[in-house]
Amino acid sequence: MDIRAMGRPLLLASLVGVIAGLGAIVFTTGVHLCDVFFLEHLGQYHPLPKGTNLSTAAIVDSLKTPHRW
Repeated sequence: MDIRAMGRPLLLASLVGVIAGLGAIVFTTGVHLCDVFFLEHLGQYHPLPKGTNLSTAAIVDSLKTPHRW
């Protein structure tokens, strides 16, 4: 294998990898910003923070709504 012959393809492959990684970062950030904008600002929906759970008591209390039959 000639190292000089492999230099240009390796450089181009590295460049493609860096551009793809930056594109993934931009895409993920865009999805998060759209999530915040559409859910929290337009929809007025504020999801629970990560790692928090509803207690069983809160779930049972939410079911205690008066029913008109």
